Amino acid sequence: VYSPLGKPYDENGNPILDPVNDSYRVNPLVDLLYDSYRYANKHSSAYINLYGEYMILPTLTYRINLNADVNANTINKSAASNSLVRRRDTNYASIQNEQSNRYGYEGIVTYDKTINKDHHLTITGINGLQKSHIESDSLQVSNLPYDPSRYYNIGSATTVNSYYSNLREW
Repeated sequence: VYSPLGKPYDENGNPILDPVNDSYRVNPLVDLLYDSYRYANKHSSAYINLYGEYMILPTLTYRINLNADVNANTINKSAASNSLVRRRDTNYASIQNEQSNRYGYEGIVTYDKTINKDHHLTITGINGLQKSHIESDSLQVSNLPYDPSRYYNIGSATTVNSYYSNLREW
């Protein structure tokens, strides 16, 4: 009986990397068996809101709102030459980082007055400010001297495929 997937294991139970003697088709179990592909996404985030209110006069109040949104994200990838992704091509590793900080301020002044018990007057003034600072960078390399180094020793690669850095502010 012939299977287009070939024989995944030899007679001793060891996985066969090329089950059909074809340089393109790789054993679909290879990533699991050899731990040849890794994807790690680490994300940290904090969102903080603070406010305070002060009564300046019985009819006049001031409120301040402050907020911060802080994020850090790192994506690490690596694929060995015998992985399903690379299919006998050279191994590669990549690192992507992004840090973002967003801040906000609002000042709210409210004048609230009742006149002759029949009329109510409320006047509100608001001012605010927002700021955003986002830094990102990435690096992808190939031809690492040994697959287990993954993205931990990215400087040992002989080929830099791409690199990128960016700063966005408003």
